[in-house]
Amino acid sequence: MAEPDDRCHYCQALYLLSRTYKEVELYPGSSLNLIIGPNGTGKSTFVCAIILGLCGKTNIIGRAKKISEYVRSGCSEATIEIELFQEPGQRNVIITRIFNVMGQTTWKIDQKTVKEKQVQDLIASLNIQVDNLCQLLPQDRVQDFSKMNPQELLRSTLAAVGSQESVALLDELITTRNQQKNLGNKSTNNGQMLQEQQRLNERLKVQIDAMTQRKLIENQISICQKKKLWIEYQDLRKKVVDYSVDKKKAAQLLNNHKDKISPLEVVMKNARSIIQKLEQRKLTLNREVQTIKDKIKDVLKSMKTQELNIKNAEAIFMEKLDHQKNREREIQEAKTVLEKLVVDRDRMINIVGDENKVKMELATLHKPILKTNAAIETLKKQKLEIQYDLENNVMPQIRLYQNRIRNLKDVNSKRLEVLRSASEDAYAAVQWLRENRHLFQCPVYEPMVLEINFTEGKYACYLESTVANRDLVAFTFESSQDMNLFLKKVRVEKGLKQVNAICSPPSNAVFRAPCEIEDLSYLGFYTYLVDTISAPEAITRYLCKQYSIHRIPIGNDHTYNNSGKVPSNISFFFTSKHRFTVRVSAYSGAKSSSTVEIRPAKLLANTVDVEQLNICNNQLSKFEQNGQEHRQKLQMFDGKLATLEEGLNELYTRRKNINESVEKVKAICAQIRVQMKKVQDIEKESIFNLQEEKAKCKRLQKDAVLKQCKLQSELCTFMKDIHSKIYHGELWM
Repeated sequence: MAEPDDRCHYCQALYLLSRTYKEVELYPGSSLNLIIGPNGTGKSTFVCAIILGLCGKTNIIGRAKKISEYVRSGCSEATIEIELFQEPGQRNVIITRIFNVMGQTTWKIDQKTVKEKQVQDLIASLNIQVDNLCQLLPQDRVQDFSKMNPQELLRSTLAAVGSQESVALLDELITTRNQQKNLGNKSTNNGQMLQEQQRLNERLKVQIDAMTQRKLIENQISICQKKKLWIEYQDLRKKVVDYSVDKKKAAQLLNNHKDKISPLEVVMKNARSIIQKLEQRKLTLNREVQTIKDKIKDVLKSMKTQELNIKNAEAIFMEKLDHQKNREREIQEAKTVLEKLVVDRDRMINIVGDENKVKMELATLHKPILKTNAAIETLKKQKLEIQYDLENNVMPQIRLYQNRIRNLKDVNSKRLEVLRSASEDAYAAVQWLRENRHLFQCPVYEPMVLEINFTEGKYACYLESTVANRDLVAFTFESSQDMNLFLKKVRVEKGLKQVNAICSPPSNAVFRAPCEIEDLSYLGFYTYLVDTISAPEAITRYLCKQYSIHRIPIGNDHTYNNSGKVPSNISFFFTSKHRFTVRVSAYSGAKSSSTVEIRPAKLLANTVDVEQLNICNNQLSKFEQNGQEHRQKLQMFDGKLATLEEGLNELYTRRKNINESVEKVKAICAQIRVQMKKVQDIEKESIFNLQEEKAKCKRLQKDAVLKQCKLQSELCTFMKDIHSKIYHGELWM
């Protein structure tokens, strides 16, 4: 810890592990410092004081587990003060830790009370690693040191004496070595695969030789098959010669048989001629028989017709007789129906009124119908105008701004991917938190890279240049109990060791700027860093507490040119492209400043443009309100149209009823005319003469009987002729 010459460390401990000292001070020299003494005299007390005073945990010492056990017996609290050397020209810093038997700890830097996190950041900036056994080796951790392998020793040594870049190079070297091993394994696998392919090639060679041998055998088989076919051809040729001889003998035998059959064929030809003549005669006779049958059917049909004529004459006579009997009754019924129709017509005329009255009522209804139709058309036209404006002007604007807002908010997915590339453990913890928020009593906030937005994207680089990356990917809690539960779940149970968490100051904490930004405008300052961000209150309070973003002004190029005129109470500020840090020596009062060029933002590069988002939200609200007004007007028009259409329907119903009544009167009048004609027709009918009709009926029946007798006589004569022809053989049945 000590450096020669100009580095001084001051350690004061009011407690002793050996319970030997009550108070002791140590002033290290410029070279090697040795503490010599027998066991139990308190040599390890200084090591314990250094570890505990520099934010070391009790498990690093390897003795008592609770901080309260390091308080001297009989005392209520203990104090450790360590003075650390900084860069040349900078004032040494004094770290003070006060803890009591209750386990409560108070941290101070230069006698100012601070959080433990600030002390850790300070110690880390000085590259002090009390948990690194290669930088500080307590007596009870020697065994752990001896168990470290060479790789762990190398890494710890580099972390102790080198920079983070050396550790990163070591990690890169380890990664490269792993890649080399993977490539070696891949090469070995490829060699084994090559040998396997060579063995496969040998097996295929044997198969190819077998296929070559098979082709030779197949050629021999083909030759044998051709020889077999030639032999079969020779046998068949011999058989063809034998069959030719047999054919000649069979032809000679056939000629002999034909000579014997010739007389029989002449006899058969004559028989066929006779059969053909008989067939022709049979057809002729069949036609004659069919003609006879047709004549008989005609005669029988005529006889049936005469019988029907006799019955029809009798039926006509009976019908006229019945009609004569019912004529008086039909006249009476027709007059009764006529009287009823006249009564109905008079009743309808009394209800509807005469023709002039009906015309006046229809004219009276016509005017309000026209007026109502005109009002409905006007309202429909106004409704269409409002609806057209809503659908073609208002709704497209609403969808446009909704899409713009959606696109502005879509950076959350990009931020999540940035977080994933920065810390896989933090990404996995976010996914777990989104599913398990119900486990926590107070609000829990995701890493700052997901929660913080800026009024303008250009301010992201200023905040990222101020806040450590480990805090940007840390989860923020308002309750330490929730934070401990979260760390237990994700670090212990889920194995996500790289997850960070912070606890914000209480809500009653107040952070004010040193002065109004307008008072610094002459130097080019135009805003404080805290005013450029939009984040949950808990995150803002933590940033103000830890990084004093409420005290960091942002300026322009004019600020850069006049940086020497910035008031002394502003020790940290930004210009357009640079970050200034001003320090004042506690001894000489000299002011020194360091300037660093600001790098573009990485973790916070994807940010929501809050100003543009607010503009879009305001415009969206305006158009949504306009759309709501349009919908209310449409509802009002619908109500008015419903009322007018209801009144119009009533008018149409009245007009329809009048027209239906008029049509009924016309229909009744038409029925009256028809019924009057029917009565007149019945009354004009001639009187029926019973004796004449009866004589006429008998005359018709007599004529029909005579015709029927004549047909029977003709049928008998025809049948005698047929029997005669059959008897003499002129006709076959």
